[in-house]
Amino acid sequence: MKISVITLFPDMISGFFNESILKRAQEKKLVEIEVVNLRDFALDSYGTVDDRPYGGGAGMVMRADVLGAAINKVKDSSSKVILTSAKGNQFVQKKAKELSQLDHIVIIAGHYEGVDERVMEYVDEEMSIGDYVLTGGEIPAAVIIDSVVRLLPGVLKKNSATEEESFYHISVNELIDVVGETEILGRLRKSNIEFVQLLEYPQYTRPEEFEGKKAPEELLSGNHEQIRKYRLKRSYEETKTKRPDLLDINTQ
Repeated sequence: MKISVITLFPDMISGFFNESILKRAQEKKLVEIEVVNLRDFALDSYGTVDDRPYGGGAGMVMRADVLGAAINKVKDSSSKVILTSAKGNQFVQKKAKELSQLDHIVIIAGHYEGVDERVMEYVDEEMSIGDYVLTGGEIPAAVIIDSVVRLLPGVLKKNSATEEESFYHISVNELIDVVGETEILGRLRKSNIEFVQLLEYPQYTRPEEFEGKKAPEELLSGNHEQIRKYRLKRSYEETKTKRPDLLDINTQ
């Protein structure tokens, strides 16, 4: 996979890719991350990439001619072009999995009051990481890239590391077999909903006892089936308490 990031601040985002798992993924040739400086495509010697909005108003708008030139330089027929924007679709784990199947992603780190609307013809999807506004699109771009790259085969030491983390899918029937037919799960089954997303179960490690609190006996038992059922129950409880919307039939 190749990921190209078009940004006004290449140094800001490059450092993020040169540490930890993302660095190792690049060294192992599992992903190529290209950082493109938008100012390299400016049409004047000042590196101007924005201008005042027609009709007046606060802030500046990224120019279509500059941004269009940058996109044309890095994209090809297999590319999906994403613009980070507070107006975009919410970035969720399902979207990360979809993106991890692609050959090339181009991410435009949005800035200022946004981009000239005429450049949207180059954009396949606007994407947001939450209902709040940031000073620029570099942080959202980094979030998207980190979430996608860790799903690529071989990036994590164990592929199973991504199978039972938060937002993993589980069969409603399997959940009922372990937890019992609660009111919530009963509604899901009656609505013919086959799978739901759960948050990850709580984790424990040494010491076995800390400040009078012991690690759960189920996790110390060595009984794999008992451990599986315990974790599934705790995942359900965590989801019901912290993210009940994931179990709501109206959000499925």
